Amino acid sequence: GINAEYGDNTTPVTVQSSLHRSNSTGSSASSLAEKGSGAMVTEIQGHSVVQRPISESDHTQISKSACDVTAGRGSVSSDTDVSEKNDDAPIVREGYLIKQGNLVKNWRRRWFTLSRSYLKYRDEEGTPTKGQIKMVDVKLTRKSDKYPEKRFLFEVITVKRVFYMQASSQEEMDGWTDAI
Repeated sequence: GINAEYGDNTTPVTVQSSLHRSNSTGSSASSLAEKGSGAMVTEIQGHSVVQRPISESDHTQISKSACDVTAGRGSVSSDTDVSEKNDDAPIVREGYLIKQGNLVKNWRRRWFTLSRSYLKYRDEEGTPTKGQIKMVDVKLTRKSDKYPEKRFLFEVITVKRVFYMQASSQEEMDGWTDAI
């Protein structure tokens, strides 16, 4: 898995160097490290990249934030745990929005599903979850003026990150911001 923490000039990223994936029993990154899976921590400090084996102190960071690696592509979000947990909460709203990426600031069309517990997003309807925002972490949702060229842009502000999303109409943007 991949883990990213943001804030200062140090961005630790945990990269599992072996091809081993979690099994159905739900092996965590910390248990993989304990079994000697070859999990590594890559830290980007300024313009330097430092890589080291995972340590006991990294286990807390890894369990706070997780990332799903699907088809060789990882997606990272500081407020997301993309494990497919059994979220039986009824869907409040779903549909396509355009979301700004976290690391590479490009804009991608994603299928969003909102329940009382999570705002989940995926590449297309019915594909694996790429990320999810815990609704308890959402502090504010509002129209955004950060990118004036983007019409119907709104932001979802969480405890760790601001997510920028673009709707296709004013009505759609109002529907999402009211629902969130």
